[in-house]
Amino acid sequence: MKQKGALIPQDKIMLYMIVLGLGMLAYGFHIFNFTLTIDAEFRDNYYQTISLGRWGHAFLRVLFLPEPFIPYFTHLISIAALCAAAVAISDILRHKGIVSYLFCALFITFPQMAYQFEFINQADTLSLGYLFSAMCVLFYFRARQQELLTRLTWLVLACACFVMAIAIYQTLIFVPPTILLAYLLVDSYETEKGFRETCAEVIRFAAFTIVSAFIYITMSSWVQHLHGIEAESSIVVGIDFQTGIWPYIQGSLFKMWQGLMGTSYFGFITFSVASLCTLVTLLKCFFCSFKTALIRAFLVISILVFPYLAVMATTHELPPRVFVAAGLSFSVLVINELRFFKSALVSVVLVAVLCLVNVSLINKLFYSDVIVREADVLMANRIRTLMAVKHPDFEESNTPVYFHGGISKVSKHKLPDSDVFGSSFFSWDGGNNLRIMAFFDYYGIASFRLAQEEEVLDVLDEINSMPTWPEYDAITMVNDVMVVKLGADVGWLPFDVE
Repeated sequence: MKQKGALIPQDKIMLYMIVLGLGMLAYGFHIFNFTLTIDAEFRDNYYQTISLGRWGHAFLRVLFLPEPFIPYFTHLISIAALCAAAVAISDILRHKGIVSYLFCALFITFPQMAYQFEFINQADTLSLGYLFSAMCVLFYFRARQQELLTRLTWLVLACACFVMAIAIYQTLIFVPPTILLAYLLVDSYETEKGFRETCAEVIRFAAFTIVSAFIYITMSSWVQHLHGIEAESSIVVGIDFQTGIWPYIQGSLFKMWQGLMGTSYFGFITFSVASLCTLVTLLKCFFCSFKTALIRAFLVISILVFPYLAVMATTHELPPRVFVAAGLSFSVLVINELRFFKSALVSVVLVAVLCLVNVSLINKLFYSDVIVREADVLMANRIRTLMAVKHPDFEESNTPVYFHGGISKVSKHKLPDSDVFGSSFFSWDGGNNLRIMAFFDYYGIASFRLAQEEEVLDVLDEINSMPTWPEYDAITMVNDVMVVKLGADVGWLPFDVE
């Protein structure tokens, strides 16, 4: 119901509030138990995000959400924006009544977003990017209903939202097309659109996507040139054909299969339900007219595989945060079957079970981080204390410090295939001096001075005979450099010493 003069209908406000409550239920443990996560130890990521092509993220950081992040508040913004995106997408798909609540519940609880929120330094902007993606499709549809001049205005707004979404996080490029495919799927049950008309709609939006991507690439190059920064990538993209084309195809199909079966990463297991629902929809197509069956089969298969198309772009492993449209695909395909159940109670119970499973998986992921980070803080304090005990005259601001390698022992709380969750700052990157020192500084344990290239080279020979942590002599002064030997091999350094 929409009151006279009300900007937003009351039912949408009610839907948003309930979904927000569900979002707090899913991520409440993480919100109220703040834990420093990998990548969050650096307090200014402006130039790094520019180099990665995420100038939209940098833009939001400079104008609206300045760094560093704020515990609790940043995640609250993340949940609020993601819930708004869920409601907007549900509205685009013309969901009514209980279906809206069920769709949003599945969307907000799918664990893929946990891998996004794990990176707190981009959690809020990522959710805003999702909202921009939804607004892009909303404005795109508005453009179709207007006269030429007004239509162009809406198209420009839609394109601006699309470009902004990609500029926040590149794989958000998969979200607007998935929303469009979902819209056409709903449309196939409510209208008599032909296959050619459906394909024409897909082609038009594909062209719109290509134009938006081209604008994004052009603007990224310009922004990077303006800052004098070279482009970088946070993931390894590229295909190695030296082993042959067939191994590449096999590998890509296997990774795609893992995604569809929910076995690719911890927490994705419920995506297998979406695959099952797709199979049911395809079986139902045998009882439809050929035209209808062709349209629906094309759409459900496209929605199912589209979020995982990124696996075709590289022969390397991709992190779970790349598959940002997986939760959308999951909720669309499950609701596509549940909304036709005669008993609403059965649909509610099934969605409730899926949501409870998802929430439990989300909390397992974040709990593993809490336990491992507590161990990291304890270890950091022990290291700093031992430095003071062995070398009372040690001055952390003057004496260079070098952490050699990283700890090799994996915590028993580390979940399988869980990316950075449950990972120690003392082991990530094989031992990253910049990360480790930033970790010490963040928790106020110490503010070390990083040993420079010549200083590190001067102590490497002596390190070979040293024991590794937690042995007492793993910490010692070598040639006026405080050395902490965490592992046998050299870890990551901002310079080459090998």
